[in-house]
Amino acid sequence: MNLLTAFENARFAQKEEAPLPPEPTKPDYGMTRIPFGKNKGALFMDTPPYELRNIRRWCQSTPELAVKFADLIHDIEAYLSN
Repeated sequence: MNLLTAFENARFAQKEEAPLPPEPTKPDYGMTRIPFGKNKGALFMDTPPYELRNIRRWCQSTPELAVKFADLIHDIEAYLSN
C-alpha cells in the first residue's frame, strides 16, 4: 500500500465514522440581522416583536421601499408567524 492510497482510505473512513449533521429543513429567521436603523445588526430573536412590526410597517410605507425590502418584509412576517 502506498502513501496516497493510505490517505484516501483514511479520508473515506472519517466520512463513514463521523457523518455531517443534516441540513436544516427550514430557515431559522430568528438568526436574521436587521440591516438598518437603531437596531442595525441585531438578530430578530433579540428584537422585541413591536420593533419588528414597526420596521415592517416602515418598509411597506411606499411602493418603492416595499420592493427594495421585499425579502426583509418576508423574513419578518415568517419570523412573527412562528
